[in-house]
Amino acid sequence: MKSKLILMLLALLGFSACDSSDMDGTPPPMPMYAPPSVSFKVTGKVTNSAGAPINGIKVLSEPGMTETAPDGSYELTWKSFPSLTQHVTFLDQDGAENGGDFEVQRVNLDLTPSDKDGFEKKLDVSLELTNSNSI
Repeated sequence: MKSKLILMLLALLGFSACDSSDMDGTPPPMPMYAPPSVSFKVTGKVTNSAGAPINGIKVLSEPGMTETAPDGSYELTWKSFPSLTQHVTFLDQDGAENGGDFEVQRVNLDLTPSDKDGFEKKLDVSLELTNSNSI
């Protein structure tokens, strides 16, 4: 019984001697881990089959979205897990307001590193009118 009591006392003292505070009472810094992420940037211009710019086309990637400017240009940036292939979708949501109802187009991008911190790609797209617009 006496030996069990001594072992319990030593165990208790051993655990209290191993607390997480530093000698001055401040806790040590916690290691911070996060999944790796890099910056992606896709820029370009969206036009119709005649080459005229299309305003208001939604440009979507899995983590982000933007819309084309009146000159058809767009810039889509996001941070994500490193991947050399990303998917970008071009979607006309306003119908005839921007000159017609355009087909949805999905593009698989193979991105190239611009530097050690990110990936960049220029992507110009020409959208076709849907069959419902042809008379």
